[in-house]
Amino acid sequence: MRLFGSNNERLDFIMDSFYKLSPGQRNGAFALGIGVITAFIISAFFLYFTEVRILESELSESLSSLKDLKDVRLIDIDKEKQFSKLVETVLVKTRGVSFKPFFEKMTKEKSIAMKDLTEKESDLDSTNPLSDSLKEVRVELRFPQVSIPRLVNFITDVEKSEHYIRLKDIKITGQYGNKLYFDTTLSFRGYASKK
Repeated sequence: MRLFGSNNERLDFIMDSFYKLSPGQRNGAFALGIGVITAFIISAFFLYFTEVRILESELSESLSSLKDLKDVRLIDIDKEKQFSKLVETVLVKTRGVSFKPFFEKMTKEKSIAMKDLTEKESDLDSTNPLSDSLKEVRVELRFPQVSIPRLVNFITDVEKSEHYIRLKDIKITGQYGNKLYFDTTLSFRGYASKK
């Protein structure tokens, strides 16, 4: 081996040097050697246990992170189920709804004269998670002469219809010389299936 030299000449040199020492010096060299070996062994054990502790800590953190990830995934799955249920509910309640006949029926039931009704469909914003399944329908109605109580009842009944139709905008204009009736424009938002 190269460590001891060819024919162990380095090892022989160390041994010769050791035997040339006086007995006290030999004891000192021996104690020094034992001390160095002991310090090396203690350092090795200290390093080993330190690394083991670090690995255990990292393993504990990894297991904790894995548990957190599993918890988040379970929450995510639950939210996906809730979202799918919501989409299905909206699809069921909006399936077969024709907005123009619906609003015409509601105005007749409330005895409100309607002047205009326009219906416009548009895609939902692509960031909206409902955009894959639903499109937005906007309906604008114009009532040339309606009282506030009748208007409030009409809006309430439309929103209670369970077709997910909601008032988006309202514009009320007073009529000259008439304090009971108003020109009103209502804008409603609803949903329809893309399919």
